[in-house]
Amino acid sequence: MYIMRLTTLALATVFNACVVSADMIGDASRFSPEAVVEVTNVSDNTCEYMLTFTYWHDPTLPMPDPNSETCDMGSIENYYELSDHVKMHTPFNHASIDWNPCGHNPEGVWDTTHYDLHLYLDPFDLEKRSQLTCNAVGNECLPAENQTTVDGLGFYDVAVNEAEKIINTPDIDPPYLWIPSSGVVSSGTHIIDTRDLGPPDEWRKPSLVMGYYGGLMAFWEPMYPVSHMEPVFFEVSGLKYVDQT
Repeated sequence: MYIMRLTTLALATVFNACVVSADMIGDASRFSPEAVVEVTNVSDNTCEYMLTFTYWHDPTLPMPDPNSETCDMGSIENYYELSDHVKMHTPFNHASIDWNPCGHNPEGVWDTTHYDLHLYLDPFDLEKRSQLTCNAVGNECLPAENQTTVDGLGFYDVAVNEAEKIINTPDIDPPYLWIPSSGVVSSGTHIIDTRDLGPPDEWRKPSLVMGYYGGLMAFWEPMYPVSHMEPVFFEVSGLKYVDQT
């Protein structure tokens, strides 16, 4: 068994508990039932928190045939509610640990076996997400000109400032980039860190993708490859965000 660990740091409301553990509530059949969410106070006088996810990789998950030139296995999604304590002190209301044996778009970048950890923000709970629909092929939204509903056009509503930087994304250079063709039903559209783009065989560290819908940040999505099964430690700290709201 190999442990896959993710640590993220972001901004939320102040709280005083030193260390609090809370179960990820849901079907843990694919992962160790020891999986927990820990919220740790990192400073008494700031709005910072540390959120740690720990779970075990399941070696029985499907893997692509290394001798085949094609891969047609879909992703496996596992949804988890978060405790009231976590939802009170972070912007997240539920998580989805997704296994992608064939990877996904864009081709030649992330089309290799990897995990996606979706962390959905308020108000995007499961009920709200069920309303995120579009004219699509499969679960991928068609271009904006093919959308005929308000819900479908919500995938093309991304808030930017006067400098054309996407609001609430990390303020880095080059700035995060919106991929208009990346809308996914019940999820949102994807914003990427272009510094992470490269051949899949060179992907060795986690990538932080973010999602938008209807002008609001909908999710954080750390993604990490499993080309070599070692403990994964991913920490995001000290970030400043574009015109943070």
